[in-house]
Amino acid sequence: MENIDHKISHAIADFTKRSKILSKVAVLGAVELIWLMGGMLLVVAMVNTGSPEWFSAWTPAAFMLSGGILAPWGLTMVVEYLFRRMRPFQREGRRALIDMAIVTPSFPSGHATLTFSMCAIIAVIRPEMLPVFFALSLLIVFSRVAVGVHFVSDIVVGAFIGWFVGGAAYILPILILSKFYVL
Repeated sequence: MENIDHKISHAIADFTKRSKILSKVAVLGAVELIWLMGGMLLVVAMVNTGSPEWFSAWTPAAFMLSGGILAPWGLTMVVEYLFRRMRPFQREGRRALIDMAIVTPSFPSGHATLTFSMCAIIAVIRPEMLPVFFALSLLIVFSRVAVGVHFVSDIVVGAFIGWFVGGAAYILPILILSKFYVL
């Protein structure tokens, strides 16, 4: 199974490297789009609080988002250091299309975890925006494979953690608090 994962991942990365346009799109997706997606989620969450004042909307939005993003990201970090899987460019001595300032273990993908936890949150607060967030997530995670810093299995497991743990970590406090307070 690992051999198939590596072959598919390398085929995607090699195909991307042969095209200047695909390489540019992959670098954009792998590095920058997660910031756009996070900003969009924060704005949507602030608007969703219903508060007309910017600062009063910022506090509950940031608090609500933190559990849905930090819990899956924390779990991903623990799993990364338990498995300590080398990244494709480390394992085979290949050159990645991006330089990583901090190189953490590859499995599971933190970017996949974060983007799919954002999808889980947006599915709760603004379900009509889920297709946009899902499309951005797919572009981001496949860009991580295309630039040579992740295997396909890294993004699949990261997406699973993000969707389920992020969704639960966002929804559970709301459900618990709604038993005691009017939200």
